[in-house]
This record gives sequence, C-alpha cells and structure tokens, in this order.
Amino acid sequence: YSGGVHGYPYMDQLLFRRSTGERVYLADIIGVDEEMFSRIVAAKTVADMKSADEYKYFYDSDNFSGDSEYFDEIMSYARSYDGLPITYGQDGLTVYFPPYLLGPFSSGYIGILIDYDELNMKMD
Repeated sequence: YSGGVHGYPYMDQLLFRRSTGERVYLADIIGVDEEMFSRIVAAKTVADMKSADEYKYFYDSDNFSGDSEYFDEIMSYARSYDGLPITYGQDGLTVYFPPYLLGPFSSGYIGILIDYDELNMKMD
C-alpha cells in the first residue's frame, strides 16, 4: 500500500519451473481456454458471494446470476489470464479480486478458490 487513506494495493505471485528455473505462466499450464476460465471464475465467484454471510448486506442476490451485468463484469476481469493476482495452493488456485471490485476496501483482496481439476491443470 502506498499513499492516501486507502493507498494502492498490489499483489503478485510468480510461478517457476523447478527443473529449469524458467517462469511459468497460467496460460502454459491451464487446461481450458480463456473463455472457459473466465466462465468458471465468474460462476465460482457468484456462488461464493451468494453463500457468504458477510456480503449479504452489500449485494442484492438477484445481481448474482449467470445472465447479470455483474456476471459479465467478473468474466471480463477474469479474461486477462496472466494479469490476474493468483496464488497456487495444494489443491487449487485462488483468483483474487482487488478492493472495490467485489466488496468494500475494508474487505481487502477477496479470493475465490478453484480446484485444479475444474481447470484441467496438473501441477508437478
């Protein structure tokens, strides 16, 4: 964070192939195309936001459907494969949304976990 009351948050994680030391990008290891990836991220985000008690005061659940403008905005955000803040865990990757995109600044980055199997990814 730097400057101002809220500053400008930034998050990044780099992935490298252990055997060669070369950087690996999400597009190199993902088993679905960009469109399918963005649909999966949007669907998981909508499902998580509908079920999360902490967000019921911020959002009308009617906005969380597969044909809403909000769904389209999440898909648009998720289309930039390698520009997304993502962390790689044991069983899946977490896509992070910056403050204000899904919630108030006080919520910070909001992470949505997606299983590797859903993305046809094999992490080795």
